[in-house]
Amino acid sequence: MLAVMVCLFALNAGELNVGDWPQFRGPNSDGHVVGPATPMEWSDTKNVVWKVSVPGLGWSSPVIVDGKVFVASCVNAKTGEQYWTERLGGNYSASPLFANNCVLFLSETGLATWVQAGRKFVVLGKNEVPGRTLATPAFSAGAMYLRTDEYLYKIAR
Repeated sequence: MLAVMVCLFALNAGELNVGDWPQFRGPNSDGHVVGPATPMEWSDTKNVVWKVSVPGLGWSSPVIVDGKVFVASCVNAKTGEQYWTERLGGNYSASPLFANNCVLFLSETGLATWVQAGRKFVVLGKNEVPGRTLATPAFSAGAMYLRTDEYLYKIAR
């Protein structure tokens, strides 16, 4: 499966705006949605404001930061305008995360790609751990907790 990696990582959260959904399960990692009610009925056309094609198969949840949606692309959250689409190669099951104004994509082989959370695709760095990584990392108190098929890592300064 091909996926796009968007910037990110960092142990301290970046600045968030109302309506941002910076990580799996939302702003507080609790799956709780705050704000106006969303439609409880939809179809391929009913209550759909926009839709855009994205490359490859996907299991990860999108991240919304500063009016931009990140998956295998960067899309304007309001209009659906596609800013960029990039193929990073590999398979991705973990959901992207937002921290320090970057988006983190973690491949199933342990490759983390940090991409600028902007309208232009810019890779800021890459890191890798051995093992299979399917789970979305968790962040707490300046540390990232990363699970592989063999180990649980705590990454901090």
